[in-house]
Amino acid sequence: MFVDKLYQTGTGKKEGWPNSLQTKEETAKFLTMIMFTCSAQHASVNNGQYDSYAWMPNGPTTMRQPPPKLKKDVTEEYIMNTLPDINVTLESMSVARFLSQTSPDTVSMQTHICTAWKIHGNLNSFI
Repeated sequence: MFVDKLYQTGTGKKEGWPNSLQTKEETAKFLTMIMFTCSAQHASVNNGQYDSYAWMPNGPTTMRQPPPKLKKDVTEEYIMNTLPDINVTLESMSVARFLSQTSPDTVSMQTHICTAWKIHGNLNSFI
């Protein structure tokens, strides 16, 4: 599944895990797809869940009656009867909060300093 996501995000087609990486360009592209999927894409999809779903009308996890067909049928009473009750709301908020938290030992990529990763000389000569 992880490899499928890499290729869907990186190349737009499902190709499977490569048998080999023949060139520096292939290697750079593959490593870029892995780093993007594990960092920026994951963070953009997951980190803001609590911000969106803590206010239940933004994304109700359940509804107690179907959405209205016509805007004129919507009243405050209809909305209150449609949204989930307080216990379901609190459960949903707890799940969203849990999913939005970062690990206490997280080190962001931009703040991580590792001397082994330093490129000595011209970047083009490295690639």
